[in-house]
Order: sequence, then structure tokens, then C-alpha cells
Amino acid sequence: MCQKDFQYYINRYFKVVSAYLEFKQNSNIQSFLCLLTSYPKSEDKIDKYGKGINIEHLNTLIKLALDRYNIDFNEDEELYFIYNSEDKTAKKYEDEIKSRLKDGERIFVISTYQGLGIGKNIQYKILENNREIEKDFDAIYLDKPTHLLENIIGDKEPIENERSLIKYIYQLETLYSDRQILRKELEELIKSAFNTSFNRVKFQRNSFRHSETEDYIHSASKIIIQAIGRLHRTRVSSKKYIFIDKNLSFLDSYRDKNSFNLLSFEAVLQNVKKIDSKNKKRELTVTQIVHERNLIVRSRIKDSLNIINYSYKNSKNREIIQEWQDIREFILKNPTLKNITPEIENSYEQFYFKYRGNFENRQLKYFYKEECDYEYITNISWEYEPNSIEVSSRSAKLDLIRNNSYLKEKFEEHGYALHFNTTGLYMIIPIVYNNIYKGVLGEKVGKFLLEQDGSLELLDLDEDEFEKFDYKTSNGVYIDFKYLGESTGRNMDIDELMAKSEKKLNEIGGKKAIIINCFGEDSQYIKIPKREGNISIYPFIINMKSEIDNEVIEEIREEIRDAN
Repeated sequence: MCQKDFQYYINRYFKVVSAYLEFKQNSNIQSFLCLLTSYPKSEDKIDKYGKGINIEHLNTLIKLALDRYNIDFNEDEELYFIYNSEDKTAKKYEDEIKSRLKDGERIFVISTYQGLGIGKNIQYKILENNREIEKDFDAIYLDKPTHLLENIIGDKEPIENERSLIKYIYQLETLYSDRQILRKELEELIKSAFNTSFNRVKFQRNSFRHSETEDYIHSASKIIIQAIGRLHRTRVSSKKYIFIDKNLSFLDSYRDKNSFNLLSFEAVLQNVKKIDSKNKKRELTVTQIVHERNLIVRSRIKDSLNIINYSYKNSKNREIIQEWQDIREFILKNPTLKNITPEIENSYEQFYFKYRGNFENRQLKYFYKEECDYEYITNISWEYEPNSIEVSSRSAKLDLIRNNSYLKEKFEEHGYALHFNTTGLYMIIPIVYNNIYKGVLGEKVGKFLLEQDGSLELLDLDEDEFEKFDYKTSNGVYIDFKYLGESTGRNMDIDELMAKSEKKLNEIGGKKAIIINCFGEDSQYIKIPKREGNISIYPFIINMKSEIDNEVIEEIREEIRDAN
């Protein structure tokens, strides 16, 4: 589990612990209903990724919190009761918990919106003036409702899997018919859903967020209103305590809110407005802007590759391949942009962000930190910080290309940028720099050098070979160029690279693959060439002084010729 996912689940623990402390510290609260989106589970029922609330961990955190605030508790006492209307806990609640509440015992109940059950009565009886009357819970915690669309992720039986897929597609079609998602979003989500259900490909939502649609706002708001209504079913008048997740700001957009004459809901709305007002005053940071764009581009890349890799040859595949070839050419020519013009806005805007740093020696640059294979951009800065990655003309080795007369001539001939334009107001975002720009720089530098004497031609890959390698030769040798930075090269696992290359080679039925790092030195990271089976790796073909190693290049050409 990566850092951001870990933080999300840690926060869920603290929400429950915070609610529990409110319960223990307020003697006016006899009964507390904590509504979550999923149940705490025992160790053996937590998935292999550690996602979800672990009961043992929750108990430990609660006890630590009670001890921290000097709140007495019995080490053996039941801290809380988990209620699910669909299992045996429902009977225990009726037979035991209600009786304990009647006797005046204070009880903290954890349930979920779905598990509470529609129409199920959880109010309990108390004695007042020597007669029994029904009473509602005194307090409630409302978590943000999630997973309101059908869940198509996870191991299911085939028939159950198909039913989930059908229901999910129906929900998407409903959103589209209500004009809450675009046609393109609908098509991409359905394709991704099929790939997830039948090809076991990780589901890609692209930029789609159900939580930003009217459908979510309406459905989630109704769930919250129904939950609050649980505090107002009996005639016993008592003070109510409502604790809410700070992410319930969507409630203020609920169009039917005024049709409910519920004072508790009105009080929640007032608090939501205060939270929303504070959030609106916070301008998005550069890091947040870049992270959002990074997510969109990351999903776009993955979704396109999924369509290509898990589909038969068709015109759609060729269209996507051409689209990515056009993107790579555009980025090569424009690592920076002066303006985002209307002509390029739809196609390329998400690949850039507005640069807000200072010009230093007339060179644009920034630094970033990422996690989980570019799923999260955690920091953008204008100065180097430990473990950050630089984006600049220098880090892209454009200075080394400029200093080699042949490469400079070829780049100028094709209109490829030789520096980051100091008049540029926009720069490529991290995933575009790392996964697209550096990759295509390596392809072009390597191709120009290997073809320099005219004895060798590198060919584009066929449609079903796309993105497996960079090029191939007429006699079936596949070529893959690397554009390693110093730290990447030092830490690279050569054996893993060879194993991955061999796997890709076997997938397309190739006879040989040659992996070539473009820039480097003999004393640097990859101190070989290394050959194993059908895979060869070369450490560099041009050194850090921009000097071409013609002996190495001739050795590579000879190896290609010998593959006949």
C-alpha cells in the first residue's frame, strides 16, 4: 500500500477514535451511533493489501486514546458493539443491547448506512416516571457515503461478476441520459469496466468522479437525511449531538434540502457552509493543480494502453496509436509553451501547468516528488529538496544534445526543442516529463545515432507490438532505448530489466532484443554490456561529454547483422 492510501486508512481510524472520545467524555451521551461506509473487520478478513479498518488495531488505538486522556476503562470491557441488520448481531441487539441500554448502560454502536437497514428500528426503551417509553440515540457520527455505484472490483463468481457489470453499465447509462457525464466518459468507463471484469485489468476511472455529479449529491444527501432521521423517531425530547465528516460539503448543493423540516439537518447544513467557506478561501496550490492534471494524464495513458493491449486489431487501435504518436511529437517540440491556444487546448492542455517559479540563469526548472508510480504528486518546488526529481533542460540532457553537432543538426531538422524556452509560461507536468518526454528523447537520440552511417534502418513496430519495444529491424531484432538519469541508472536492477525484456520478447515472438542506454560513462551505473540468452544491454552510446562511442555502435550493428 502506498503512502497516500495508507494515510487515507489511518484517517479512517482516527475518525472513529475521535467519535469514541466524544462519547466517553460527554456524560450526557448514553447511546452513540457511529455510521461508516464499511465495517471494521477481524485480521483474517482484511484483504491482502491491508485496506479497511482492522478491529484489533482499532481497539488498540481506542485504548491508547483513553489512556492518553486519562479516561478510565476496564481492559476486558466491550468497547463498542457492531450492528448489522442482516446478520446475527441484529438478534443480539434486540435480545441484549437494548436491555443494557434500558438499564442505563452507555453503549457505542458502529454500523454502516447500508447495514443499518431500511425500516429497522434501533430505538430502545427506557424507564421514565415508572413507565416504559421509547428513546432515540443521543448522538451520531456521519461518515461521507461512498461506493454508491455498483462495485465491479474484487473476486466474484462469474455470474455475480456479470450481474455487477450489467448493473454498473445501467448506472452509467442513467448518468449519461441525465447529462451528468459526457459520451466520451461513458465509453471510456464501460471499456475499462469490461477490461476489469473479464481481463482482470486494474480499473481506470480517468478523470471521472461520481462524487462530483448531481446523482451522487442527491443520493448521498438522502442517505445523510435518513440517518439523521434516526435521531427523531420517538417523542422523547432530548439534546442531540451530531458529528460529521468534514467532506460533507456537498450537502449544501442538495436541491431538495428545503423540503425537509428537520432542525438537526438545518444545523448540519450551517456547519457544512462554514466548512465549505473555509475551503473556498484556500486557493489551490501548484502541487494540487499538478497532481490533478497528473492523475488525468496517468489514467489516459493507462486506459489507451489497456484498449490497445486487450483488443483485436481495429481502426480504434490505430487511431489511439496515431494519437499518442502525435502527442509525443508535440511534446518533443514543446516541452514548454508560451500560451495554451484554442487550437491545442482540448488535446494538450492537461499535459502542462502554469510555471510560477523564478527564472534562474534564464533556465526554466522545477522539482517534484511522486509516490505509487506517479499516482500521487506530493510536492512541487522551485529549489531542490532531498529525494526530489528535477525537470529542466539540463536534467533532460538537452545540453548534451546541443553539444553534439550531429544530434543538434538532426533535432533542428525535425523541429525538436534543444532547450526549454525562457519565454514559456507553461511546463510539462511530471508524468509527461518522465513517461513521455524522456522516453521519446531516448528513442530519437538512439535512432539518429544507430542510423547515422546509413547501413541500418530502425522500423516502427506493428500494431500488436506497440509499446513493447521502441523499434525493430528488418531481420526481427527489437530495440529499446533508455534515457536513464544518474540515480535511476545506479539503482536499476539489471536482472529485472532483462527478465521483463525477455517476457515482452516472448509475447510478440521476437528472436532477439537489444536494450541501449543513450547517455552514460564506463565508470557510471551500468558497467557492462551484458548478454544473457536473447537479451543484450549496452550501458551507453554517447558519453557525458557528448562524444559518440562509434565502437559500441558498430558492435550493436554487428550483433544485429549476426541475428540473421
